[in-house]
Amino acid sequence: VVAAATPSNVVRLFREAVGVLEELGVAFVDIDSWDCDVAEVIAAELRPRLIVVEINLNFPPPFRFASRYDEARAKAVVDLVTELETNASVNVGAKIYPYLPLGGCNLQYAQDLLAVRGYSLLRVEGHDAFFVRDDLGFPTFTADSVYRGLHLWVTAVRITYVREWFFGDPMSTLQSV
Repeated sequence: VVAAATPSNVVRLFREAVGVLEELGVAFVDIDSWDCDVAEVIAAELRPRLIVVEINLNFPPPFRFASRYDEARAKAVVDLVTELETNASVNVGAKIYPYLPLGGCNLQYAQDLLAVRGYSLLRVEGHDAFFVRDDLGFPTFTADSVYRGLHLWVTAVRITYVREWFFGDPMSTLQSV
């Protein structure tokens, strides 16, 4: 489904697009904003076997971060997307990139939120966290153990530096950069 998904309309949008299914296999949430709020509703009401949520890797576990849904921000996002779609001369980077470091939710927040709904962390690939329904019996992991093993670039800084700043000696990390 490609639409302006919010926590209050995501189930309706989904059912309008595909109807009611006996069981949903995978739900993928990548909206660069209130991803966890939408994922929580999907977990509670649609109960897919797997939920994939785009996560913000700028905030390592055990810190919890989420950009929560609010109607005024949603309207601003829709207005921005409309402007970008109708005006090819708009500088997309200048309009969007200042907001990206503070969008979405981090891995710890997503794990804690979806655990309440019966989902556990299976893996992370790129900026996508895969959460599997607990009743399926897959081996799962903690946000901390997965985050420590990631090899990614986060907002133009190697994630190993971010990990070292939070889990090691910040001064020696800065000297090595």
